[in-house]
Amino acid sequence: MKRRFSKAAGMLAMVMVFASCELTDLPTIDDLQNAQGSLIENTNAELSVLKVFENVNNFGFNSNETKSAMLNGPEHSWNNLILTIDFTNVPGASGKIIADFSAQPAYTQGLSVGITFEDYVDNGLGMSGSLILVVNQFMAEQMVKFSIVSDGNLTITEAGTASYLWSCDETIEWFQGVATLADGSDDAFKLNGTAMQVIDTLTNKLTFADVIYSSSCEYIMDGDLTLVHDYGSDSELEILCNFGVDASGNDSGACDKYVEMSAGGITLSVEMN
Repeated sequence: MKRRFSKAAGMLAMVMVFASCELTDLPTIDDLQNAQGSLIENTNAELSVLKVFENVNNFGFNSNETKSAMLNGPEHSWNNLILTIDFTNVPGASGKIIADFSAQPAYTQGLSVGITFEDYVDNGLGMSGSLILVVNQFMAEQMVKFSIVSDGNLTITEAGTASYLWSCDETIEWFQGVATLADGSDDAFKLNGTAMQVIDTLTNKLTFADVIYSSSCEYIMDGDLTLVHDYGSDSELEILCNFGVDASGNDSGACDKYVEMSAGGITLSVEMN
């Protein structure tokens, strides 16, 4: 005897199956906690790239206008158009940044700088590979816009952890402090673009939107990062990370170490280290 199901019973079964799938696919607080390490790793990698950019900007483009904020920084020297920034005597850092300018350093549209590293480590994070920095736009005493792109993958090594591959395709807008070249404490930059992290079988994709970094703060101060954790897999999770909140989750934009991760209506406050 054939089994027969009523039309209503069949529809009910389908609804139950779909509802079950939807509930299963919703992110949990555990999912955000599992992605927390990736947020911290990638934020540290981005801050390290920004610090490399700052050093090349300060000692390369502005070598005749030594910034007060950099007086106790690394030593630097020139060989024609090649700048070497030496961190040997800098506490918490070592190695060198090598910056090869395509022309006499100036904020000239199209000027490019090839950046490489020799055993470079800063604040426990090592970096090898190469970056290409290009001047895209200059408005005297108002702003300078750069692009910064990894030439292939960078290799990032954090103290006590395995290394990972990291690449970026970003723009950096120097929008504050351009008129005061002798003072680095008031510099602020706006970051937009994408980055990728590959560590073993895990890939993370990052999209930065109006992320604000200041020379006077060791943390990212404001803006959003969209982190796609485990990118390209069946379990990938898109997480919005808001750098502009304080410890209580209120909009702040101040210099603090708090980030709010959110996905599917769930939020998690993260304290950066």
